[in-house]
Order: sequence, then structure tokens, then C-alpha cells
Amino acid sequence: MINKRWGYFIKNACVLLSILAGVSICFLWVQFRKISINEQNFSKAIKGASKVEILSLMGNPTATNQSATEFWNDAKLENQETNQIVETLDYRVSTFFLPVTFRFSFDANSKLVAKHRYD
Repeated sequence: MINKRWGYFIKNACVLLSILAGVSICFLWVQFRKISINEQNFSKAIKGASKVEILSLMGNPTATNQSATEFWNDAKLENQETNQIVETLDYRVSTFFLPVTFRFSFDANSKLVAKHRYD
């Protein structure tokens, strides 16, 4: 009788763990796919592109603010370029260990001045 109970418990525990592992793998795959697509589109953005071009390339941002990025990819911008920034679009993909943010910064003419990937 006891062996049947343990067998039933172990069987149910294995089924539950398999379901949880499958759901976790699907969640991670979706997040990494979003990051991969954003990375491809991020690399296509060129300096001087309009805000409309970036929106059509990347889609709707997850946040809009005035905090500027001071980089073009990983190269630090000069102060005169950084001082031109008036608006920033963020595209954030959350994972349960490290969020990834693709940031685009624009000047007063809605032209792309800076872009950077934060992770």
C-alpha cells in the first residue's frame, strides 16, 4: 500500500515538474526571440534617422522620457551631441534575471543622435 502511494506521488511530481520546465522554456524562448528581433532592428538604425523611421523599425516603445543616453553603440558621444538630446525611446525586454533595454535618443528635430543597448 505504501509503495503505491509513493509511486503515485512520484508520478504526479514528475508530471508537474515537466509542465513547469516546459512553461519556463517557452517563456525564455519568447523573451530571447524578442531580444534577437530588437537586436537586428537596433543594428539597422543609423545616425540622423527620423523618429518615425525608428518607430516603424522597432514598434511602440515601452517608455518615453528625457533621460539621454551618451553613447552611439558603445562609443561615448561628445558633450555637444549629448546636449542636443530632448527625447528618448526605450524598448525594454524583461527576463527574470536581467532586463535588456534598447535606447534611442533624439534631438529637437526628431533626428536620431544616440543609441545604446543596456543589459
